[in-house]
Amino acid sequence: MTIGLGITITLFAVPIHSQAAGLEDGLTSKQEKFINEIAPHAQKVQKEHGILASITISQAILESNWGESKLAKDGNNLFGIKGSYQGASIKLPTKEHNGVVWVGTDAVFRAYPGWYESMNDHALLFVKGPSWNPHLYGGLIKEYDFEKAAIALGKTGYSSDPEYAAKLIELIKKANLNKYDTVYSERVSDKAIKAAGEVAVKDNCYVWSAPGGTKGAKPIVSTTKYFGRQVSINQEVKVTDSNISWYHIHQNGGSIGWIESTSIKDFYQLEDYAPTVDALLKTDDNNRLVINMDIDTSELHKTKLAKADTKEKTAFNLPLLNVQSIVW
Repeated sequence: MTIGLGITITLFAVPIHSQAAGLEDGLTSKQEKFINEIAPHAQKVQKEHGILASITISQAILESNWGESKLAKDGNNLFGIKGSYQGASIKLPTKEHNGVVWVGTDAVFRAYPGWYESMNDHALLFVKGPSWNPHLYGGLIKEYDFEKAAIALGKTGYSSDPEYAAKLIELIKKANLNKYDTVYSERVSDKAIKAAGEVAVKDNCYVWSAPGGTKGAKPIVSTTKYFGRQVSINQEVKVTDSNISWYHIHQNGGSIGWIESTSIKDFYQLEDYAPTVDALLKTDDNNRLVINMDIDTSELHKTKLAKADTKEKTAFNLPLLNVQSIVW
């Protein structure tokens, strides 16, 4: 089949019973070895592209016969992607389904240096989508229910096999592959900040109970509720496998949750300042209170903004120090 961008995938005709054989009695040592080899790469792909590891692993099993196909052994090509990869390719005889029967043919396939390159290349096809419909695989990306993800993939026409989605689901259940879908990011930096900004993203974004991808992180509410509102920010966290920071936001003293930094605009930091203030209090001839103040602002400085195209803002808290009270 042609997936777009001039790329063709050939799905090898391997019956489901040859994939699931013996799984009722447990995995064979060879099958366990194959899963253990590719699972970490599938989890990395999940972190990077939002495609469930169980979907990637089950596809690799189904399309490479547990890594035993000649294409997988000779070219580390798990998914039958045709063409060349960084100039490397392999030519093999294969069979393609024309909608009625399987037909024999010769084809040139991509050869990869390792399993990860094969999986990542395959994932990018889903992420980019075909040129005529870049969002074709949108139902698969960031779908965290493997059955829904498999069904969504089946509806795209990715495979001409009408039972393709059912085969993926059966493999995932029998081999317990969904256990690899639990992939957590770790906090690599965590700092307290005093800042503010406006929630800029309205749709398809959420406020989370914890930084996205970390253990316990669950969507709390859509950012639609806070769109256009000013919020305070008191914590910034960065996690593994991501260049995006997460902000802990609150409003009117109450915690809201965690939001991606890319969902905040007009970000600016707030700093407390305590300049020296000399004040003289007295009453004038009309018995009105007069305050004469001399403020030393030499220590005041403006904060640097996170975005260069944002209008510069500065916030000051000015407590009174060295106040002298004189009664006339």
